[in-house]
Amino acid sequence: MLNINETNGLMQANLAAAHMSEDVLHTISIQGHFQSFKGSTCISGPKDISAKCPGRINNILSNHQYIIFGSDIGNLLVMNLKTGQEWKVDNIGSIKHLSFFSDKEIILSTSNNTMIMDFKKNQRTILDSGRSVTHLKMNDSSYIISKVNEIVIIKLRKNLSPEKTRIPTGNITVSAMAFQDDVLAFSTFQNGLYLFRERQLININADAGFIDNHCSMMLIENKNSIWVATPSGINHVIFSHDGSDFKIEHITSKNGLPFDNIKGIFGNSHFMYAIGQKGISLFSPTTLRDEFKTPDIHITSFESGNKKFRQFDVAHRLKADEKITIRFSGMTCSFGNPILLKLVGWSHG
Repeated sequence: MLNINETNGLMQANLAAAHMSEDVLHTISIQGHFQSFKGSTCISGPKDISAKCPGRINNILSNHQYIIFGSDIGNLLVMNLKTGQEWKVDNIGSIKHLSFFSDKEIILSTSNNTMIMDFKKNQRTILDSGRSVTHLKMNDSSYIISKVNEIVIIKLRKNLSPEKTRIPTGNITVSAMAFQDDVLAFSTFQNGLYLFRERQLININADAGFIDNHCSMMLIENKNSIWVATPSGINHVIFSHDGSDFKIEHITSKNGLPFDNIKGIFGNSHFMYAIGQKGISLFSPTTLRDEFKTPDIHITSFESGNKKFRQFDVAHRLKADEKITIRFSGMTCSFGNPILLKLVGWSHG
């Protein structure tokens, strides 16, 4: 794992918000400094945008063309990443959540209502009035809103009234939502993770093996892999192929993270960012999976006939009558033809 902090490129370790798109992580500090990272490299910023978007910027939304900032006092700043053109919208209510609706429209929830906005023309279509909406996500032709005591999935249908599916949530407080591969997931501050799949609501919490029930954010890597950020580290939920069973892995400071208090998690199957109060930890999910599966053995010798192999990188094809022997710590394995052997870190002499 690689830690990105104030000593190697991050303007401020304690970030206010972040968002990832196109393998680029966009961050905003509490003081309003904007930075973008690809891998561990800062590719943009730091740039102070606090004067352009007054208030505490607590929301970032980005795609291949635009990056959008929303503040707690109702200011919206849209920047075209390709042309540098900017649009500003003021006094729309404290912005809670943002999501793209189309190339030039966003769907957002504020302290006043939920709306679709054409940010270039500042045209607004109110979807839901009142202050009850706490979270918002858009996915294809549906948007999902979290209200007090329920989550509502609203499917937009051409020339028809929207189709609504309501999921009661009781008294829990939703901290984050994600919708991917027909799986709706939402994390909570009190009772772990909830999944709505195949019209069933599943709760995964400390009773099932979570390291902490206080979940600040979550990420759906795919329908069988979900990452959940907590103050005690990361819960990684891995489902079986048919979704009937799951296991939970813990990623903490005891096995690689530089800090445990994780506020956000972003990424994909290739690499992920864990964001905490002390900076950003960049790690590879593939490497973690390999580490979890690594047996407590190692190669002690590798030989074929009178050839002995030493550490290097070699591809070795056996001849018709040739056999090889590989000795591991605690076991010996012999192989005969046909085989193409690729050993990284070994060569023959």
